[in-house]
Amino acid sequence: MRKHCRLLIGVVVGAAWLALATGCPSGPSPGPPALSVSSNERNFGATLTEMTFTITNTGGGNLEWSLAWAESWITLDPTSGVNDATVTVTVDRSSPALGVGLNMGMILVDTDIGDELIAVTVLIGAGEGEGEGDPALSYWPEALEFGADSEMDLTVMNGGGGTLDWHISRDAAWFSAAPSSGTGHTRVAVTIDRSSLAAGPHEANLTITSNGGDATIRVTALGFDPALDYGLDAYWPLAVGNEWTWSQEELLWRLTITDAFVRNSVPVWAFQIDDNWGVLGTYYFVYAEDRLYVLSSAAELADLPDVPHMSCRTWDGSCSFPLFEDDVTPGPGYDPFNGNATTYAAGSLSGLLDFYGVYEADYALADFPVGDPDDCIGLTWTEDDATTVYTVFAPDLGLVVWDSWRLRHAVVDGVEYGTPMDFGPGLGVSENPDNDLLYYARQPDGTFVYYCGLEEGGRPRLTHAIVKDAYDVIGGVVIFNEDFLPVQWLFDGLTVAAFDLPPAGWDPEVDGDW
Repeated sequence: MRKHCRLLIGVVVGAAWLALATGCPSGPSPGPPALSVSSNERNFGATLTEMTFTITNTGGGNLEWSLAWAESWITLDPTSGVNDATVTVTVDRSSPALGVGLNMGMILVDTDIGDELIAVTVLIGAGEGEGEGDPALSYWPEALEFGADSEMDLTVMNGGGGTLDWHISRDAAWFSAAPSSGTGHTRVAVTIDRSSLAAGPHEANLTITSNGGDATIRVTALGFDPALDYGLDAYWPLAVGNEWTWSQEELLWRLTITDAFVRNSVPVWAFQIDDNWGVLGTYYFVYAEDRLYVLSSAAELADLPDVPHMSCRTWDGSCSFPLFEDDVTPGPGYDPFNGNATTYAAGSLSGLLDFYGVYEADYALADFPVGDPDDCIGLTWTEDDATTVYTVFAPDLGLVVWDSWRLRHAVVDGVEYGTPMDFGPGLGVSENPDNDLLYYARQPDGTFVYYCGLEEGGRPRLTHAIVKDAYDVIGGVVIFNEDFLPVQWLFDGLTVAAFDLPPAGWDPEVDGDW
């Protein structure tokens, strides 16, 4: 499946090795408050009545919060507070508002800086012998997606009458279920044996056979070596002179480490960003607060170890934002970029390309200059519930896929990979003969203009131009005639057409239509 991605990408980098190499202390958190919750789901299954979650202020200042919910069978304590707290969630299983089967409610954590939603799920089954009709197998959850976790609960229940007898079987040895058989409502512990999993994604099936029907449940897990150091010191070598070039179709993007120094006892790496059309500017990597930050202004370095907390992703104007935390152990994680949840995976480059659905869509393994390195780290996150972006780090090589852009050329610690790309401002020439794109150019505001047409007699003939913004959204189309004159404009639903003027003396009553 082809993934939609941005034309103006942001840096996705980690920095564990920066702390390990320098031993620099984490700076304070002088910025605004930041909301974090320990979990966005509380699954009570068929038996639990009480669970907890925590609310944490991961930023500075004071975080005032309150809780809201609509379900009468949920009780919360406390319901409001300032900064950190543990909230107890209690469900009343005898409430008439709960029906047989799966019930779901929502808890809203409300703050002035943003909200979080926590789903509460409860399974209610008919008592053994109390329901009507024959036994009916029911279970929760519908799939067991372990990620980096090692244990999950599976609740088996009887949604009908009589007595439900059930048995569990599995088609892989790397997970177990206990108990593996029983009668009626039971909480089953499903456990992963990670020592038998190779790095990368794994999938198997758990089957429940019963006198009330059968079911097959998909079991997925991410394999990784717990003894391996997943700090990004081994994945992102920020040595002076290292350089990476990524591409997406005909667009190129290059990052070069130009300098390294210490400011106020904090290590700083200067880097230059440029693309097909010239140098975008010099920026600074700064390690503070256990994260790698990007600063766009040298003046901000004077305030280190304090860093500005700004929400910014583009590479123009004043721009400062945090990147990844120093631990990228595969599994569900947190990306401080826009507060998005991130999923980490481990495996070879070819395995991760396949895992993210890149093959037969964007590019194949043969398009990369680095071969098929093992022990890569892949990660994805979703923006606005629609746009999935993936990134892949390779050990000692850095980013081989960055925001869906593939690596074309790199110089890492003096070793060159691939062929240098031609950089410089001006009009880009399409190298793809399979489409009608002839040239393309970027405007100062980030807008792209794509000039399309035909090849006739070895020479291009322009037929139309398409204007798109930095997120690939079409803003207008201009159509040209054979004399390269614009004859029609289509912008935001408005169509304007231009035609040749009639000859002198033309009379529509006599000469007809022109």
